[in-house]
Amino acid sequence: MIVVTLLGGLGNQMFQYAFGRHLAIKNKSRLVVDLSMLLARNPEIDYTFREFELDVFNVSFSNFNDVRNTFGYRLARKLKQVTYLNEDGKPFDPALLQIKGDAHLIGYWQTEKYFAEVSDVLRNDFTFKIPPGPGSQHVIDAIVHSNAVAIHFRRGDYVSLPSASIHGVCSPDYYRQAMAYIEANVVNPHYFIFSDDIPWVKANITFPGQHTFVEGNDGKKSFEDLRLMSLCKHNIIANSSFSWWGAWLNANKRKIVVAPKAWFRDPSVNASDLIPETWIRI
Repeated sequence: MIVVTLLGGLGNQMFQYAFGRHLAIKNKSRLVVDLSMLLARNPEIDYTFREFELDVFNVSFSNFNDVRNTFGYRLARKLKQVTYLNEDGKPFDPALLQIKGDAHLIGYWQTEKYFAEVSDVLRNDFTFKIPPGPGSQHVIDAIVHSNAVAIHFRRGDYVSLPSASIHGVCSPDYYRQAMAYIEANVVNPHYFIFSDDIPWVKANITFPGQHTFVEGNDGKKSFEDLRLMSLCKHNIIANSSFSWWGAWLNANKRKIVVAPKAWFRDPSVNASDLIPETWIRI
């Protein structure tokens, strides 16, 4: 079996599932998710508590709690037949795709290189279980009838936690340059604006043309923003795994995706494999 320890929010969980799904397919094994670290509630200062969020999709897996004490898994551990892979901030390693037998993955695995071979499977897995609500359907109707560009502003804990010194946020200048690129390459773009801090966006960002603020999809409804971003024709993403997946799930074969060159404020963090080669980096 392939066990994946889930960490972080929805976008991070999608990366972790994707790598595990790929390995499970390669090894003709079952995928198991471990929620123990995700649902831990240790009083850490620099940590945002998360919930299991993959259940909005048509994903397929077993729960680690149901298998960890089975005879087969306990025997494999005792005989040291389980390979433990801890990413620990290391860049993409193609050798990990050759792992055979039982494995337990702990990390973020933020590059499509870990799952590009099963893209079609994942696009099917990452379809939504439930139809859009009335508010989202109204936005979808507008998206379908325009040259829709999703533009995402991630703030929240990127601003409030001490780890902001590592992550940082994308600057207004990045968004100005990104929109200038869109204006030069897309006829009559209509910007659909997504953020966990819409008031900040309204106060600090000027949009060059038609634009719509998408509001109300917070908390347990945040996945609706991911759905809507994926339906736009083009994407300007933040340094966020959430909007990364919104762009990746965009099925437009002619899509333009603009991403920040500096994914982390801390230049020592290696994110060289994170952005697909066909995306524009500014």
